[in-house]
Amino acid sequence: MGSTSNLEVCLKNTGNQPFYILKTDTANSVNYTSLPTGVSGDWTAAPIPKLVNPGQMLIANLILTNDGTAIAGTPPITISFTAYGEITG
Repeated sequence: MGSTSNLEVCLKNTGNQPFYILKTDTANSVNYTSLPTGVSGDWTAAPIPKLVNPGQMLIANLILTNDGTAIAGTPPITISFTAYGEITG
């Protein structure tokens, strides 16, 4: 039997330039690496694309899904966040 875990994170622009948070075919602001076999990662936020001005925040919901075949343990997972200067994709 599979399971899903959700984690809410706040993405805050602490710089002095606006940036976009994107989820398109060619640009994805949240990427997962080193996920074990049987585990997939996704994310949601609203609205997307979103221009985040300096000082603003965007709440993103990170979603990890175990299809039921993943082996128990504590593997290291890397989650990377990318901000874009323009809308692409």
